[in-house]
Amino acid sequence: MTNSQRPAQKEAPLDGADVLAAVREVFSHPAAERGPLRSRYETSQVPLISCDALVQGGTEAVAALRIVNEEDVAADISLYTTNFVSDSGYEVASLAARVSPRNAHVAAGGEVTFEVRIAVPSQAPAGMYSGLVQATNSRYVKAVIAFDVT
Repeated sequence: MTNSQRPAQKEAPLDGADVLAAVREVFSHPAAERGPLRSRYETSQVPLISCDALVQGGTEAVAALRIVNEEDVAADISLYTTNFVSDSGYEVASLAARVSPRNAHVAAGGEVTFEVRIAVPSQAPAGMYSGLVQATNSRYVKAVIAFDVT
């Protein structure tokens, strides 16, 4: 009987303990054995940018994000965001975020500061919200923006 003729066997779903055991197994080996993919992520961290002021519904959360081009060539950068999710699961849509400037040309060794404004709906429940902001054409430029709605 070939593989295509065999009835499909359902695998039991993994529970939290199984996933944790698998992660421990991967990390029990030195980075050299895990290969370059894992090694690259061991040293990378996504920065957290917290808005300083508390935000009320019906107003805006504002964050500044400075990007430095450490490459030898210029880069064209645009930022976009995910939805912003509260600790209770309420979402502020990514369309509520405005980024200024919309696009920026950053020379080699240069930098640019973007301002991200998130319009918080008046009915947004209190809580801590966070979302990811990323740059187009760059897999490494990203940060988490967090703001507290009162």
